[in-house]
Amino acid sequence: DLLNIALSGLRAFRSSLNTAGHNIANVNTPGYSRQRVDLAAQQPMYMGGSFLGSGVATVEVSRVYDQFLTGRVRELTATQAQEAALHGLASQIDGMLGDSAAGIAPALADFFSALQDLAADPAAIPARQVVLGNAAALADRFGSLGAQLESLAGIADNQLGSAVDSANHLATQIADLNREILISQGTSGDANDLLDRRDEIVRQLAQYANVSVSEPGDGTLSVFLGNGQPLVVGTSVQQLSLVRDRFDPQRWQIGLVTSGGPVDVTRQL
Repeated sequence: DLLNIALSGLRAFRSSLNTAGHNIANVNTPGYSRQRVDLAAQQPMYMGGSFLGSGVATVEVSRVYDQFLTGRVRELTATQAQEAALHGLASQIDGMLGDSAAGIAPALADFFSALQDLAADPAAIPARQVVLGNAAALADRFGSLGAQLESLAGIADNQLGSAVDSANHLATQIADLNREILISQGTSGDANDLLDRRDEIVRQLAQYANVSVSEPGDGTLSVFLGNGQPLVVGTSVQQLSLVRDRFDPQRWQIGLVTSGGPVDVTRQL
């Protein structure tokens, strides 16, 4: 009847207003996707030889979401993070070696200049002393730069350990969200906010590794490293760890912990 039709409209558009308010409230939430209420006509009633409309119903609350654009953002995030890490370390090395006062070039120039002066007069005692003095200064400069490079390597190792810990934490969060989404879709059916949060965490994980994802169709998301090494599959997660390079024990490698031992995935991160 007319009252029920009006009531269905009030209910449907109350859901629309609630969803619009939810969108406005989350305008600054990282990774949030705008949501939309999908409406449809209710099942009509047969009366007096014809079908009469019975109002409107809320079908679902869907995400305004583009899977292709989300994937591109994830890929570009990984590329940008890789270039930023390379720039941060390379610029420090360039500053050490290329500094006009403390770099290696001035000491080398002084040393070779002294050698040329000595070659012009090999018997000159002062020229020999200058060569020896500049050689000692060059050796000191190499020693100083070596110590600075070792210090930078130590900083890089610390950053590597921190990155592995962060990646493991994010992978665990993805597995936990997979579990929550499975439960939510089995009860209420809508898990839009959880899906947004999971996509944002995957994007954050892309800051540490080149990742690819697949959706098996049950609501979960599987995450793989570069060439297909599984990191998160459903609600299970594999951890990353630091292992010593077998060819150079002073260097750290990144391994994916498996039942058969760590798998080297350094080049994929």
